[in-house]
Amino acid sequence: MSYATTPSRTLDLPFELVDNIIDLLQEDGNKRHLSSYSLISRAWLTRSRQHLFSSIRLRRLDDRRGLEAFLEFLVSNNSEENIRSRGTNVNNFIKELRFHGQPGRRMLDLVKANILKGVLALLPNLLSLELRHAQLEWDVPFSCRDTQDATSHRCAKLESLTLDTFQTSSPSSSDLVFFLSLFSSIAALRIFSPDLGYIPENMESIANHPSLLTTQPCFPSQLQVSSINLPNGAFTPFFLALLQRTTSTSSLREMDTRCSSRTEIDALGIFLDVVGTRIKSFAMDIVQFEESGRMPSYPDLQAFNLSACTSLTHLTIRISLRPNHGTRNSAMFTSVTTLLSFASATLETITLIITLEGPQIEFYRFEEPLRDDLTQEFLQLQAGILQRQGKGKEKCKLVIGWAGFRWHGKTKGTFCENEDELCEIVQDQLTELNNKGLFTFA
Repeated sequence: MSYATTPSRTLDLPFELVDNIIDLLQEDGNKRHLSSYSLISRAWLTRSRQHLFSSIRLRRLDDRRGLEAFLEFLVSNNSEENIRSRGTNVNNFIKELRFHGQPGRRMLDLVKANILKGVLALLPNLLSLELRHAQLEWDVPFSCRDTQDATSHRCAKLESLTLDTFQTSSPSSSDLVFFLSLFSSIAALRIFSPDLGYIPENMESIANHPSLLTTQPCFPSQLQVSSINLPNGAFTPFFLALLQRTTSTSSLREMDTRCSSRTEIDALGIFLDVVGTRIKSFAMDIVQFEESGRMPSYPDLQAFNLSACTSLTHLTIRISLRPNHGTRNSAMFTSVTTLLSFASATLETITLIITLEGPQIEFYRFEEPLRDDLTQEFLQLQAGILQRQGKGKEKCKLVIGWAGFRWHGKTKGTFCENEDELCEIVQDQLTELNNKGLFTFA
């Protein structure tokens, strides 16, 4: 007797089950497998396409701009003929778009605002956009406020926008300012390694910078940002002044910034005067000032204006420790304890991220100096946290994380073999917090 079955019988499965199967199979991240699944039957096609096109990475295509070619692809997908023949529009499946230019080129790959505007208009479900190694150029007519079509670009809403290693075509930063007018809201905005030409340092010059005039056509006055990450300190005062001129002052809840000069700290303090009451999570670095090489003093730490964050619940502080630099290491912990004393009574968690700096050979010998030199520092930090409870403040939990080791400004690796020993050293000093359940490792 023959038990052969026809292909149609083997594929006669409920749609929900087919979707679940594809969802599980796509977890390996192999798009070739997804392409194969989409050829099994029409029942497998739609779900496979959703995963195939959910994340797109573009790179420069020889003599053509990658973003321009991608716009042509989207326009083709959006035609009635294609939608009718395919039964769906794959543009609707794209949730993440990454455009990566070629690193190391003298001229970064050009991203024109008009092209990006067209791309955004054809991706109704886009959540995340990343532009890396790109040159931004604003080429939208400045009469955009006066035309109904041009205002449509303000409707783009993103969960994440990342601008990494980029520059602008104009000698000023106006291209970047106008680019932000393409979006109405951004949940998480990250700006890394910008090259914006000359940016004034003093606050008065920044306040009068022509790029920050709100009367300019296409100025992003209605932009709402919920979270910002600004690891480049030199750019921080300008960007905070920009955000202060948008409706982000009412939507901002999380900040992550790095200040390496008193000017940058003062700019942050002024900004927190405006938005501090809304900030729930704040992350910062304690670094030596770039010009003088000194550690932040008490007045410098006070100028951060952390006390303005009256609803703060999570504080993250990143520090670096060096072998045989006891004075500097001690100053790092003193800064942490001082900042903690400024924090609101609402603080629930302080996360301390520690990077070890020095040659690799010194790193492997670091446990003993850490035990000998930092015993008092960890005890001081413990006392500062316990002291908050005595003042009727919320119980504050300490979380310590290790960020690897670094030499000449570059991260060289993770702790691996040494991490357990380092955790044991720290745990020995924080027994009181540990016994109260107020200490853990990240």
